[in-house]
Amino acid sequence: MAPFDIQCTAKANRPRLEQNHAFESAGGTVAEILARFERAEADGTRALSVWGSIYYHVYGDSAQDYRNHTVVAVPYATRDLGFPIARGPAMLWLMEAGTSGAHLMVSGR
Repeated sequence: MAPFDIQCTAKANRPRLEQNHAFESAGGTVAEILARFERAEADGTRALSVWGSIYYHVYGDSAQDYRNHTVVAVPYATRDLGFPIARGPAMLWLMEAGTSGAHLMVSGR
């Protein structure tokens, strides 16, 4: 975690955030933690984000020296949504298509 780290999303996304926290805080190797997420995805128990909800994440060394990471949740969206799946300047693109974690990445600082 960065010294300056703020995250914000819709209250309705709390079940997914709590599930993320439970999987990560159970400990283990990175592979073991990722396996928990993969099992939940495979068996259909992965908590879903609200379609169209936004996750804002601002982090860095200080409020003056930061990066932002903004995504729009679109669970199970595929390329049929019409967005590219590769990053480009000043645009949205689809990541993790077809999964519960599918989301549109928002370019920019």
